[in-house]
Amino acid sequence: MSRIAHSRTALMIGGATAALAAMLAVSPAAAQSTDQVNGTRVAASHQRADHSRALADTSGFEIVTAAPPAESSDIALRANAVTTSVRANRSDSKLATEVSEAGWRRTTELTSGNGGIVADGAALLVTTQRGMAATTTALSTDGVLAISADTSHANRITVADNRLDAQALGNDAAAALSLAGLQEPAAGGILGFQSNDRRSAVTATNMAAMRIGVGATFDSDIAMTDNLVRALGYGNAFSSDFSVTGTNARGADGGAPASLVPSDGNPAVSATFATLSHQQQDGSVTVRAGDDDESDPFHLVVFGQLSRSSAQHDGDALVAGSYGSQSDNAMSLRIGTVSGGGAVANITSVQRSGDIDIRADTVGGMRTNILGTMSEAQASLSDNTARAVAIANLAERNLLSVEATDIDTVGLPGSGPVGTASSGYDNSSSVTAAFSVQNVQDFGEARIAAVSTSALKLGAAGPVLRSALAADGNAVSVAATGNGATSGLTLAAPVLRTSADLNNIQSGSGGIRVEAGNGLAPLGTVLALPATVLGSELSVRDNALTGTAIGNSASNSMHVTGTGLANGSGHDEAVSGPLPEGYGAAADYALASSQTLGLSGALEDAVGLDSIVAGRFGMLGDSRAYGSDYGVEDNQVAATIIGNTVANRLSVDAVSLGAADVPAPGSALSSAQYGQVIGKAHAYQALVTPGSLDGSSVSVKANTNQAYAGINEADNRLSLDAVYGGALTGRNAQLAIGSSVAVSGDHVFGNLQFAGGGISADAITSIENADSGIGLAGSRFVVEDNVTTAEAAANRATNVVEFAAVGGGAASALGNQQFSTANVTASASLDAGYRVSPFPGTPMIDGSSVSIADNATSALARGNAADNQLVVRGGVAMAAASAGADRYNLWAEAGAPLLNAQTNHGSVTAMASDSLIGAAFNGPLAGISRSSLVIGGNSVSAAAYGNTATNAATQSSVGSPPSVAVVSSQTNYGPVTAFATGNRLTMPLSAMTGSSFALTGNQVSAVAIGNQAINTVTSLR
Repeated sequence: MSRIAHSRTALMIGGATAALAAMLAVSPAAAQSTDQVNGTRVAASHQRADHSRALADTSGFEIVTAAPPAESSDIALRANAVTTSVRANRSDSKLATEVSEAGWRRTTELTSGNGGIVADGAALLVTTQRGMAATTTALSTDGVLAISADTSHANRITVADNRLDAQALGNDAAAALSLAGLQEPAAGGILGFQSNDRRSAVTATNMAAMRIGVGATFDSDIAMTDNLVRALGYGNAFSSDFSVTGTNARGADGGAPASLVPSDGNPAVSATFATLSHQQQDGSVTVRAGDDDESDPFHLVVFGQLSRSSAQHDGDALVAGSYGSQSDNAMSLRIGTVSGGGAVANITSVQRSGDIDIRADTVGGMRTNILGTMSEAQASLSDNTARAVAIANLAERNLLSVEATDIDTVGLPGSGPVGTASSGYDNSSSVTAAFSVQNVQDFGEARIAAVSTSALKLGAAGPVLRSALAADGNAVSVAATGNGATSGLTLAAPVLRTSADLNNIQSGSGGIRVEAGNGLAPLGTVLALPATVLGSELSVRDNALTGTAIGNSASNSMHVTGTGLANGSGHDEAVSGPLPEGYGAAADYALASSQTLGLSGALEDAVGLDSIVAGRFGMLGDSRAYGSDYGVEDNQVAATIIGNTVANRLSVDAVSLGAADVPAPGSALSSAQYGQVIGKAHAYQALVTPGSLDGSSVSVKANTNQAYAGINEADNRLSLDAVYGGALTGRNAQLAIGSSVAVSGDHVFGNLQFAGGGISADAITSIENADSGIGLAGSRFVVEDNVTTAEAAANRATNVVEFAAVGGGAASALGNQQFSTANVTASASLDAGYRVSPFPGTPMIDGSSVSIADNATSALARGNAADNQLVVRGGVAMAAASAGADRYNLWAEAGAPLLNAQTNHGSVTAMASDSLIGAAFNGPLAGISRSSLVIGGNSVSAAAYGNTATNAATQSSVGSPPSVAVVSSQTNYGPVTAFATGNRLTMPLSAMTGSSFALTGNQVSAVAIGNQAINTVTSLR
């Protein structure tokens, strides 16, 4: 039962919940819920869908215009909408306080879980939503929005800006709390709890179509533009907005951590201003968008010729999105003085998924057919999108923004240090600083998949005469992610003596798969032109087909700005790495990220990641082309799998850090990743063009095909910029690497990565031309600057630490440790050239040029790869540097130490083999007249590294610089192999008449290195 105490109670309850409102307001003792809410000003909503079915169905709709033969008319279907929307629970709550009504409470206590929630504080906004055997279904099938017209003369026929939308949400809530103009120090909190059990499935299906069908068309404009077919499904969706303006604030009493999240228990938050978002999804979410009738959801067809007319099919979108839990939490403090010890503000987001399916499919694509001759006409199929996205847990935003006139939250003597972002040895997570953000996500054993069968095709069945066809800028993407989060904390005040934490914890052990086409049914963008083409321009440019599967993805940022900054945490040093009860970062400003994928070291517990992408781009058809230009350029295929990926940014900008008698604040950044992955990324690209040309040109340029497989990726940056940069410790920084990275000093960073399992990246490109047996006459055929790459890496990191100050000096340190037992394979191949068969009595190339140049094919495989940069500008002399190493440990002490340790046990293999680049003539020797053939500057390369690192320390100082140490240790136990075999760069053996051949500047290479390091120390004055 919701027990709401104190004087004024506000109940703002969304949806059909009047009975619950009455029960809360009139008879609190009669309810059976365990939810407890105690506050002075309260808005509370409690909802439960129990053994219920929520269904919205708009199937079978028809929005159709049928027109007889028309002339000089405007026929349109514009801005129509068919919306299928359903929610099991829906709540929108707002609470605004503008006077001193919230009472004197400095601490907000929030706890949530399946057993109930507890909220205690002054101004409180609480929403709870539960689904128990509650199915939610949005269904729209067999619907059509269409224009059907007969012969068209000087008409405008338009289907534009229409929306067919299906949305299903299990739990949907929004909460907004505003505290403004309070005379006393304010306090308040938002608590949002949402859960669905395993029988509470969410389904969104939108199988509908948009059509234009018109007869023979003359002097008319036909347009199908900017339409949407979409299906979205959410298990839980929650957004919160907490704003505080025009008041003072004090830290919370009680000494509890600002946020504590047990491994499988109830999260607890204790702060003056607090937001707790807790979501649990144990029911599957299935979403499909498209057309089930083996057709395309967007189809424009002209049943006859298209003469002096345009057919525009641009800007349409097909979207399927499946989300287990989604949240968006923001807190903004624009306040005066902040004082007192304890936590001032915290945002905590917790998302967990069970053994469920999260799936999104787009079915069918976009098509335009001209079933007759095109004469002096234009047709386009451009800027269309098809997107399938499946995510188990998405924390779209956890953002805490603080602006104050003065912040001093130093605790009482003996209260102990705060400012620790930690992942505990008991799998709990916590933050203790005055200002903090904590994100915790676990996608459990969820199976997450995104699949697309969306291809784009523009076809003309008859001859194309003096016309233009373009299929440009289309994008088809599939993406599946276990956990995704963006977290940020900004802190700004003229005077800062405080602490700030940001902690990101992500884990999962399920499987993730994406598929966009395959070898038998590739997607992509094509022009289908079976008949003669004369005096026309045709392009397939800037199209993209991508598939991305990611286990854990996070972007974390903390930015602190002020005039004078001083130590406010009580820490006498900054620490990154092992902590007394866990692993993370401890400092005045501490940012920690921990990502885990897979349960243990056993391969059977590894997470499966797969991305299969196959695309075809260009022109289909083998009839002769006369006086026409073909462009197949800047098209992209990409298949990507990544186990863990993170970008961490911690920056501090100030006039002064500390003073002569005031310790400076310390900063610490910690990134840890563990990944057990079995996965593959497969990218296939076919580029097709006509090969029978007369007075024409073909350009196949700057297309890319990329397959990337990685287990752990990290991009870390710690930067400090001040006029005076004082010290916290007054000593050298200390670094030790053994079983983990331990760093201590003034401003410190540590990166730890472990990879196991096995991954492969495979990229195959085929550039081919249709062959009608006539060849080239007075034409140009170019295949240039196309790139095929396959890259695989077990661990990859970019780590940067920068300290810049004019005066003063502090000890900065960077430590990187990478360990891999994973088997890593990258494979790439290219088949490119011009191939033609003979035509009796006709040279195969006559008065023409063929260039196959500057195409690159590469395979790169690495066990561990790191780019470490430590930059110190300014500073003062400290004790001399010292360093040491044995078989298992590495350590250093210096004013600016950099340590790198890498160990690889897995096999590393790169293969760039069996590529075929050149020209082939399938006929008699005599076949080239007054022509040129160049095969030059093409490259095929394979490179494999067990460990590779770049370690650079740069220092500059007006006076005596701090001591510097750069130490790198690399150990490789696994086989490292690079193959570049069976590659052929060929010229046809043929008699020539007034012609030239050039086979020049091509390269084939294979490089295999066990350990490679580049270590530099640069001193600038």
